[in-house]
Amino acid sequence: MEPRKSDEELSLWQHLAELRNYFFISLTALIIGAVVTHNFNKEIIELLFAPLGTQSLVFLSPLDPLLFIFKVDFFGGFLLSLPVIAFCAFRFIAPALGKRSNWHVIAFLMICTVLVLVASIYTYLLLLPLSIGFLLSIQVPGVENFFTADRYMDFALMQLTIMIGIFQIPCIIAALAYTRVLDPGVIARRRGLAYLVAIIALSILTPTSDLYTLGLFLVPTLLLFEISLIIGRAVYSIRTSGFKSYEQTTHT
Repeated sequence: MEPRKSDEELSLWQHLAELRNYFFISLTALIIGAVVTHNFNKEIIELLFAPLGTQSLVFLSPLDPLLFIFKVDFFGGFLLSLPVIAFCAFRFIAPALGKRSNWHVIAFLMICTVLVLVASIYTYLLLLPLSIGFLLSIQVPGVENFFTADRYMDFALMQLTIMIGIFQIPCIIAALAYTRVLDPGVIARRRGLAYLVAIIALSILTPTSDLYTLGLFLVPTLLLFEISLIIGRAVYSIRTSGFKSYEQTTHT
């Protein structure tokens, strides 16, 4: 692969052409990932339905089974293609960064990808089974519970999306500290307000209203928030001291 030209040597149209190329590479990776997922479709669907136990699901229209399989294939393909998508994003912004920053961005993208996988595991092994168990325990006299596969998939994806966002908190705060947009020390001094905002937001976003499920969202949120502040302070301190040293060198 030939080395890329600097941003100064690239015209707007060349940037757009590169963006198009990386988009098609990412799209190809997504399609390949979806095909791979489809080949293991039966095993994956069995894993998805495992938290339901003996509870059966239904389809309400002839198209529902096909759409459900497409949704499973797409989401599985997205997870499999995530490293390729992250690499394409890095390659596109790499010319605007220095060599040292390139390594920082690579590490950042790798950590983000790992945290997505950790969030997926946490959701599948702990969050989803417990929240489903709570919902199945709710019985209305004279009414039998029937759930559609599509609604169950949407419910699981909603929980996973929220949890992925929660697990990205360290990356977001570290990125803001790295660019010196935000001083984590300011947030640390107002963590009480941050906790209150987190509780209110999760109370609104969580699909169930029980305190137990809310706790399953809240505990990792607060834990990751505190870890983020520690990492963010360190990153901000290093970047600030490095910037001051650069200014002193420039003025002398």
